This record gives sequence, structure tokens and C-alpha cells, in this order.
Amino acid sequence: MSENIVKMREWIWDSKAEYYAYIFLKKQLNWESYEIFPHIILRDIFDNLDESIKNQHVDLLITTTLGEPILGIEINGSQHQNNKKIKAKDEIKQNLFSSNSIPLIFIPLGEIPKYSQEEYREKYITELEDMIRVFLKPFCYHISIPAYCPNCGKIMEFYYNSKYAGKFYLCNICKKPDSNEEKPLTIDYSKIPLPFNF
Repeated sequence: MSENIVKMREWIWDSKAEYYAYIFLKKQLNWESYEIFPHIILRDIFDNLDESIKNQHVDLLITTTLGEPILGIEINGSQHQNNKKIKAKDEIKQNLFSSNSIPLIFIPLGEIPKYSQEEYREKYITELEDMIRVFLKPFCYHISIPAYCPNCGKIMEFYYNSKYAGKFYLCNICKKPDSNEEKPLTIDYSKIPLPFNF
């Protein structure tokens, strides 16, 4: 009976583009309030998943420092446009995230030409970073960032009320503490830090 020798993988990334994206986002992330994790298995984010998808992963996951997911990122090469099976998996992931009020973005890095010569590596990385900035621009505004209620841990809703409170997050479950009226718990939007320093 032969022994199965377990070896460490030489490279944890599915592509160099994933690696470059991770390095770039690490530099741009607001580390006081958020963290970034590569290759997080879906069963570690969602409960009651079907066997066929629970071992799939999301390429990059941005969370609060408490581990609450705020944004999933998929780095998609050209095979994501041409392969029906991969497209179907992407659609399942999109439905999972959106049904739980967590944004998931797909960055189509397959559109960036690959430069085979080492001298063009910096050009490729620059184009990749520019593409990431374009797709992450909406997440430089509060309306796109999920905020979690400090009392119940559920995702709060973002509201804009120009007449009274301005921009704020509201929890439909929890009530405002130390209030005689039955007012829902709200947090001013400016108290929720943005994840990226673009």
C-alpha cells in the first residue's frame, strides 16, 4: 500500500493576475477597519449550501476587522467568457452574494493583453491596476458599502433623507438606545470608514 505524500503547493494563486490584484489591493486597503483574504471557500461565508458549490471559492474577500464580509472580488480571465461551466458557477456565486446583500464584482482581466516578455510586465501590472480602480470606484462611496449593526450583527440599510438626517445606515431590528420614542437604530454614514484609499 503506497502512502499518499501531501506536499505544499508551489503557488497558491490561480493566475499571476490574481496575485498582482491582491498585492495592489493590500496597498490600497484601509487596514484600520478592513482585511483582505484570498481564496475563501464559500461554505466559510454561507450556510446551507448545496454540495456542488460549497467547496468553490471567491478569489478575494474584503471583510471588516471582525470578519464580516463587505465585498467579494472575482478576477476573471478570458475563460470566464467562453466556458459555459465557469459562467454558470459565476452566476451561482453572484446570486449567493446578492441574496445576502453583499456585493460581488467580476473584474474582466482577460481584456488586458498578456505581455510575454519580462520588460512589459510593469505595463501589464499598470493596466491591471487601472482596470481594478475602474471596477472598484463605486466602493469609494458609502452607498455601496454594507455596514453591520453593532447590536444584532445584521446588515443595515443605507438611506438618504435630505430634509432631516442626511445620509445614514438604519437597522430595522434594533431600536435607538436611551430614546423614549420607538426609533430605529441609525448610524451616520460618515462613521463607517470606506475600505479603499484610492
